[in-house]
Amino acid sequence: MRIGERDARARPHGAAPGAIRPIGRRATTFDAGDAAGAQGETWPIARPTARVPVWPLFLLGFALLCLGLLIGPRLATEDEAGYNCVGSVALTDPFGFELNCDSPEFMWLARDPAGLLDHVNSRQSRPALILLAALIAAPLSRIAPPDGPPTPVYQGLYDPARVAATFDRDRPAYLAYILLNFAIVLASFHMLRRAVERRHPVRGGADAIILAATGLLLVANDVTKAFLWSPHTQLFNILVPVLAVYATQRVIADRRLERSFALAIGAVLGFGMLAYPAFAVIAVCLLPPAAVGALCQPLASARRRDLASLGMLALLSAAPSALWYAYLHVAAAQISYAELNLREVVWMKDALAQGLGTLSAQWLDYLGQLLAFAAPQALALVALIAWLAGTLVFAVPRQGVPPARRTAAWPMVAVGVYVSCAMLGFYTCVGYIVPRLAYPALPPLIVAAGAAAMAIGQRLPARPRAILAAGCVAVAVAQVIFEVVKPGPWS
Repeated sequence: MRIGERDARARPHGAAPGAIRPIGRRATTFDAGDAAGAQGETWPIARPTARVPVWPLFLLGFALLCLGLLIGPRLATEDEAGYNCVGSVALTDPFGFELNCDSPEFMWLARDPAGLLDHVNSRQSRPALILLAALIAAPLSRIAPPDGPPTPVYQGLYDPARVAATFDRDRPAYLAYILLNFAIVLASFHMLRRAVERRHPVRGGADAIILAATGLLLVANDVTKAFLWSPHTQLFNILVPVLAVYATQRVIADRRLERSFALAIGAVLGFGMLAYPAFAVIAVCLLPPAAVGALCQPLASARRRDLASLGMLALLSAAPSALWYAYLHVAAAQISYAELNLREVVWMKDALAQGLGTLSAQWLDYLGQLLAFAAPQALALVALIAWLAGTLVFAVPRQGVPPARRTAAWPMVAVGVYVSCAMLGFYTCVGYIVPRLAYPALPPLIVAAGAAAMAIGQRLPARPRAILAAGCVAVAVAQVIFEVVKPGPWS
C-alpha cells in the first residue's frame, strides 16, 4: 500500500488532508475546525486538543484587580462620602474600601430575614440573594461573630459613619455577600468561556491568554469597582448579559430549545428574577430563536416537544416569584413594590397617557442618555476591536487565509449585538438612568470580541498569533490599571 493511500484511509470521513495534526505527546487528533473551514463553513466546530490553564491565568489577573481595588484612591472626607452614598472602611494600612450606602440594609436582612416581611424595606420584591446570603451567614457567624445584634437599616443610609460601622456589626453577613459577589464574577467568566469555547475551543497557550485577557476586560469595569467589596445585586449586570449570550447562542446553534437546557435555564431564571429583574432579558432573548426553531420542526411531534420545552421554561421562570408573592399575601401586612414606587417601567404608561409622541421622545431620550453613559466605559472594548481590526487588515491577508474563514466569528458577533441591544432596550424601558445601568450593554460585545480574537488567532501562524495575544493582554492590563487608579465611581 502506498503512503498516500494509507493516509487517505486513516483520515476521518470528509476531513481535509491538513486536518490531522500531531499534538505533542498526545495521540493524533482530528482537527474538525480545520476540516470545516476547508469545506467552506463559516462557523466551524473544533475540539480542544490539550489542557491549557485558562483559569489560573484569569484568576491571577482577577486577584491583582481585587487587591488593587483595596489599595486604590478613596474619598478623603465624610462630606464626600455622604454625597457619594458610601462609608469609608479602613482595614490594615494601606487597604480599605468604600461601602455602598445600600449595603447595610442587605446585611441586616441577611441576619434577620424576617425583615423582608416589613413593607418599609425596599428589597421585599427581590429576596433571593438575601435569603441565600442568610444561609451562608449562619455558619460564618461562628467563625466571624457579629459585633452587635441585627439592627433595622433601610435603603440609602446617607450617614457615612453609620454605614461604615455596619461592616463590623454585621460581619458574617458581609462575608457571605462578598463570597456571593466573587461567585457571580467567576460565574460570569465561566459563562464567557462556555460561550466562546463552544465554537472556538482553546488549542494552545496563545488561545488561553486571549481568553483570560477577555475575561479580565469583562470584570475590570466601573460596576466591579463600585460593588465588588459591597453587598449588593449590581454584579448581576455582568453575569446576566454573558449568560444571555451563551443561552441564545446555544439555542440558535441547536436550532431548538432542548428539554434538559430548558429545565436548567428555567431554574436559573426563576431564582434570578427573584433576585434581580434583569434576568428577564435572558428569557426575552431566548424566545424568538426557540419559537422559530420549534415552528420549523418538520414533524408535529417534534414541534409539540419543543413547544412543551418552552412552556416548562416559562413555568420555571415564573413559579418562584409567584410563590413568593403568594407567601407575602399570607404573611405580610402590606406588600411593597419598590420598582413601582420609583415609577420604573410604569413611566411608559404615564408618558403614553400624554400621547405616543411623548412616549417615543422620552424613550429615545433615555436611550440616548444610556448610550452617553456607556461610551466612556467602552474605551477598552473599542481598543480591543481596533486591535482585532488591524490584525484582520494587516496580518491575516499576509497569511493567505481565505475570506470565508475570516468570518468564523460573525455568528457570535451577531448574537453579541442582539443581546447588547436587548440589554439597552430593557434598561431604557426601566427608566432609571444611571451610569452603572449602561454598562450591561457592553459584556455581550466583549464576549463577541473575545470570540473574534480566538477565531482570528486560530487561523494565524505561531508568531502573529502570539502578537495578537500580546495586544489583547496589553488592552486588558491597561483597563485593570485604569480602574484601579482612577477615582470612583463610588456607587
